[in-house]
Amino acid sequence: MARLRFNCLILVGTLSALLHSAVSLSLSPKYLVSHKQPVLKSPVQAPTPLSTPDAVLEDWISHERVFAFNQILANIGPNGANATGTAPGCILASPSKYAPNYFYQWVRDGAITISSLIEQWEKGRWPLNEEQRILDDLLQIFLNYVDMQGKLQATNNPSGGYYSGGLGEPKFEVNGSPFVRSWGRPQRDGPALRASAIVAFLNAAHNTRPDLLHNQALLRKLYTNQLPANSIIKADLEYVSHAWHERGFDAWEEIEGFHFFTAMVQYRALAEGQSLALKFNDPGASAWYEQQRNELGRFLWRFWDSRKGHLISTLDDTRRSGLNCDLLLGSIHGDGKVFPPWSDEVLATLEKLVKAMEKLHPDVNGQRRGVPKPVGMGRYAEDVYDGVGFTGGNAWFICTSSAAQVIYSSITEFVARHRKLVVNDVNRGFFELVNPELAAFKGSEVGMYDQDGLFNATMKWMFEYADGFVDLVKRHATPQGRMAEQFDTWSGKQHGAQDLTWSYGSFISAMEKRDSAKAMVWA
Repeated sequence: MARLRFNCLILVGTLSALLHSAVSLSLSPKYLVSHKQPVLKSPVQAPTPLSTPDAVLEDWISHERVFAFNQILANIGPNGANATGTAPGCILASPSKYAPNYFYQWVRDGAITISSLIEQWEKGRWPLNEEQRILDDLLQIFLNYVDMQGKLQATNNPSGGYYSGGLGEPKFEVNGSPFVRSWGRPQRDGPALRASAIVAFLNAAHNTRPDLLHNQALLRKLYTNQLPANSIIKADLEYVSHAWHERGFDAWEEIEGFHFFTAMVQYRALAEGQSLALKFNDPGASAWYEQQRNELGRFLWRFWDSRKGHLISTLDDTRRSGLNCDLLLGSIHGDGKVFPPWSDEVLATLEKLVKAMEKLHPDVNGQRRGVPKPVGMGRYAEDVYDGVGFTGGNAWFICTSSAAQVIYSSITEFVARHRKLVVNDVNRGFFELVNPELAAFKGSEVGMYDQDGLFNATMKWMFEYADGFVDLVKRHATPQGRMAEQFDTWSGKQHGAQDLTWSYGSFISAMEKRDSAKAMVWA
């Protein structure tokens, strides 16, 4: 396969985003039919939000999406420009081989990357003269990924074998052989994310390449109802359903325990597995996955600390505050039903995480108007990893894009929810952050078309606030558009692994959510 490169503008607006534009904020004013409490008028008057999105940022986003897409492809073996000598289906974490060496394939990073590419495969709009080539080449990447993951599952490694814990091994060499040196293992998020990524591939194929669903050899490779499991998705689901209540290392590979991010992606995998098992005539497994999902759903509420007013990253971790970027990532990669981005608990957590980052990674050169200044989002306030050593943490591109994505997703949900939101004791801090006028609306529904257009203005302020995080990404990417792992808001310099695949993937995913939010806020 020739190395895939896409040099034209990616037009990724989705059909759903276009349909949502029909119910955008530009409709003629109405009054909200009912309120739990009367809508109060706040004495605080916020500035007027922009009438259209930032044109300069819009232009950069359109170009960066193309660049980020191509950089992801460059990090995928065997034909990627940065992946020379790697096996087919290998997804590099980064081409960096020294200070630091990220020239490996992580199960977690690979699954998240493939998920973002599947979204492009299904929803992307391509120039007609290139569309078929791009879709075919992406399909080959997915098939190579599936083959590689089957090989990794069957490879004995320091975490164990196929049936003895080896699926929890976090990273492998670029040729698929085990990484045998000391590491934070096992990591129990990888099998869940891999299962969800391949389920997403099957779902996308239903609309994009339905002929694949008649390929019995491929389907047997992905799921059979046999036990012991001998297919990729089934093996991962069995691992997740039996190991979710066991301790493992977190997404940053630093702490052993029970982690919000891991539990969230496990919950999603079990929910998807329940449905998939029925389609593959495996009702016993479906019932088992449902039972385990329900138990895990109850367990997830242990991560909500009502005293602190935010979610905590790791249970019983007394060394840190519990505020962590992986809380946002867990919400983003969850199933959208338990602690979704727009939930009170996640928005409250985002607001407190932003405050924790204000002094560490402030936007020292930003010129954003009106809305509060965004901040560079690091992993957690106590972080000291600088990308090579341990002199002090920096902001991360992954985390900063994810903060924007949480807000964009929330806008879409609030507008779709009959264009109203509720300000309460849990989420009040977030809404006062984006629009001080909401300070007087504690416990009240704020309707979109109330007398002073408060909902309308709040959605636009939220959009501008999210755009502020994207603007930070823009100003700390290189002029060409390159993103490393980290950036220093004080010096403007990048740090850590170069061309981090997850940095590009998180940006592309956030921009997909931006498309939907933009269509709703500005028709």
